[in-house]
Parts: sequence; C-alpha cells; structure tokens
Amino acid sequence: MKSIENYKGLNTRSTIYLTVSYSRNCLFHLVQLDSTYKRFAYVFESYLGNERLKDEVKSLIESDRLPHGIVLQGEDGNGCGFFANLLAAEYLKDDNGLVMRGIHPDCICVEGSGSSGEISVQSVRDALFEANKAAVTTDGRRVILIKNAQMLNQSSSNALLKMLEEPPRGVIFIMTVNQDSDLLPTLISRSVIYRIHSPGIELCVSEVMRRIPECTKDKAIEIAQLYDGNIGLSLRALTDGNYASMSVAGREFCKAALLHNRYGMMKWLSEAENRDDLRILLNSSILWFKGNRTKLREDYSSSDKILTEVSEAFEEAGKYTNIKLVETRLAYKLGGNR
Repeated sequence: MKSIENYKGLNTRSTIYLTVSYSRNCLFHLVQLDSTYKRFAYVFESYLGNERLKDEVKSLIESDRLPHGIVLQGEDGNGCGFFANLLAAEYLKDDNGLVMRGIHPDCICVEGSGSSGEISVQSVRDALFEANKAAVTTDGRRVILIKNAQMLNQSSSNALLKMLEEPPRGVIFIMTVNQDSDLLPTLISRSVIYRIHSPGIELCVSEVMRRIPECTKDKAIEIAQLYDGNIGLSLRALTDGNYASMSVAGREFCKAALLHNRYGMMKWLSEAENRDDLRILLNSSILWFKGNRTKLREDYSSSDKILTEVSEAFEEAGKYTNIKLVETRLAYKLGGNR
C-alpha cells in the first residue's frame, strides 16, 4: 500500500530529486533548491518536523562522528524512509540527487521481496559484498540502507550482525523500522536509535491543505487529529480510496471489540484482503483507541487490554503471511464468551 511521507516543496533555483517512499515503491518529486545553500541545510529543509533530531544529526556529520550503525524508528507515514534517504545523501555528499533516485553507486539498498516481504540472508550478503568493494567516491564512504529492517529473519540478522561488529572503513548502516523491539537485541546494541515523531497537528494540517487545496480546514483538522499529526497517513486517508475504506473498517472493528462482539470483529477484519490491508485496518484501530483513550477508560474498562492486543496483532501482521490466522486469533482473544 502507498505511504506518502513527510515532505514539502521549496521554491528556489537549482534542482535535486527527493524521494518520497511509498512503502515498497518509489515516487520521485522534483524540488527546486538554491545551489548556494549548504547541502545539509537545504536537503533536510524538505523534511517537516523533528527539528531536534535534524540538529543532532547535522552536528554529528559536521564533526565526523556519525555512528556506523543507525536505526531510524517510527510509525508508517512519519517519513523514516525519506529521512534515511536524506541522511545517506548527506553522508555521501551527493549533490546530484543520485541517492534519491536510487542510482548512487555507493548507496546499497536492501529491501524485502516476495509475498512475505522478508529480507533474505542472500540479499544481505550481496550488499555486504558490494560494501567491501572499492568506493566510487574519493573519501571511501558507502552506505548500506535497509528499509523495513523488521523484515530481517534470523539468518539475515546474523549476517548483518557480523558486519556491524567489524564494519569496513567508511561504511555506515542505516536501518528503518516500525519498532526497534523487532530487531535482534545484538543489532540494537551495536547501533544508535533515533526516533522519528509526527510533526504535530498544526504542521500536519498546513501540509494537508498545501498538498490537497480542495480540502477544507475543518476536514484537515479532523483527519490530522485522527492520525495524531502523521502527515503520511493523513494524506493517504484523503487520497487513497482503499486506505480510506480500511480506516473506516478499523474504526468499526473498534466498536465491535468494545462490545466483545466476535462476529462483528470478524466481519470488519475480513474486509482486509492482504497483509497491507490488515496493517492499515489495525493501525487505524490503534490510532482511534489512542485518540479516545481518556473517554474510553471511563466507559469501557477493557479498552487498554484491547489496545494491547490490537498492537500485538499489528506487529504479527507485519511478520506472517497467514493474515486469516492473525484475524481469527485477535477476534478470539477479544470476543469474551460471546
């Protein structure tokens, strides 16, 4: 499913391509940038929010203290993939937008494949082999970029761990992940985690209205509040018909779950035809529960338990191809005696 990430355009002179990640696909946006700007300033200016993180990363790059293992953790739609591309481009001093177009010879991208989206051990080994070759750039810098690192299996995680323990000179590893708990503790211990947060309701409303001029302010506020300031998810809800329908199914599932109505839960869960659909549905449910937590606690004593179970199912849906098993298990856990 498509996922638009944090992005804003700039109206200046020279050009560079910035990638906006659409889950496993890519769409390229041409952004005008002033060639007189310093590279970091103008590249990261295109990323909304997370100002403290941008300042910290800028300082590390300028002082040549960037860690060799970096984990960018954040929810879908918060721009982890986009930020990872920007960071790789800055580290490689890429002035020509090659990283953003996926064609930089010293930026090696690793992603999952097949219906499961699992990252195989062979794909990791191939990336490590490429990283050990001589770099094209004169300073020997290379980047291994691993999108959705939660899809690493045990074997591919172990292969990556060996390289993290003794990384080649000039090589950094950038991993994106929804939850750092999905990675092996040994991978985490050899990396630095940076958390990507939503830019906030106000920035989200502004960006939604900029990107979708026909959207009213009231509608933009409503959707931004529903998705807790997550720009990517807010834009998807307004532009992707399937995403919108899965979001509606997610909210209806919540109502059935609060009533412990197993049949109602299965009815709405069955709207998901594949793993991506189910994750959208469950993520919408999680956001709804979080957004209404105070009122729900007053009226439904089981709301916190439901949120916990739905969150766990969301993580399971990202790992297993048998979504019907995930759906049935969730409905059974929340169905009570009905």
